[in-house]
Amino acid sequence: MKLREEFTCPLELATDLISAKWKTIILWELSSGTKRLKDLRKIKNINEKMLLQHLNELIDAGIIAKKDYNTYPLRTDYYLTELGEKLLPTLEALQEFGKEFIKQGGSSMEEEIKLKSLELIKKSSVSIIGSVSSDGFPDIKAMLAPREINGLKEIFFTTNTSSMRVGQYRENPRASLYFYNDRLFIGVLLEGNMEVLTDSDTKKRIWRDGDTLYYKKGVDDEDYCVLRFTAKSGRLYENFSSVSFEI
Repeated sequence: MKLREEFTCPLELATDLISAKWKTIILWELSSGTKRLKDLRKIKNINEKMLLQHLNELIDAGIIAKKDYNTYPLRTDYYLTELGEKLLPTLEALQEFGKEFIKQGGSSMEEEIKLKSLELIKKSSVSIIGSVSSDGFPDIKAMLAPREINGLKEIFFTTNTSSMRVGQYRENPRASLYFYNDRLFIGVLLEGNMEVLTDSDTKKRIWRDGDTLYYKKGVDDEDYCVLRFTAKSGRLYENFSSVSFEI
């Protein structure tokens, strides 16, 4: 990044400040409000070192700010500054441009719906998961945001191996997920199968700092397991109507 005084054109300066791909995506994530560092870590294909580097550069530029909390586990929140909020119209325009570009490239309306559904899931802080009880009744539970999201097809969570939910999924893998934005009144339902994973490689990959709060013995705790949801179909609810799609 060049020094600010080296620029004579405001547009060149603005472009230099946010030109990196990941900076734009980070700013888009923050456009919906304050985000914890653990949520920003879920941005796909960006490593921890690069994420922190871009966050620090955006802080130095006065575009975002952070607040540290002396809690256990440690918590850091990031948010747009007053200057950063001036980028909101630009970020929204870039989002709409991307959607239009996809449409003109031959992408179907269904693909646009899938993109909107995925965007909603990535910004959700709460997950509603469904399972089938031994009596055949639907059981619903609220959980934290997914640990890993691989498109709409594959979504990962963590939970206790001893939980009722794990027992239900082992008996009947049919499952559903629901994510929503109560402010915009938008929701997406996914239906598919849930698999209980206990292998060491998966548990280590999904493990996060601070998880000992839930799993006292660490990553090798027998009461720590990973849930892998594989979606088959979805349904997006928006503007008092709904659209179904296959995955």
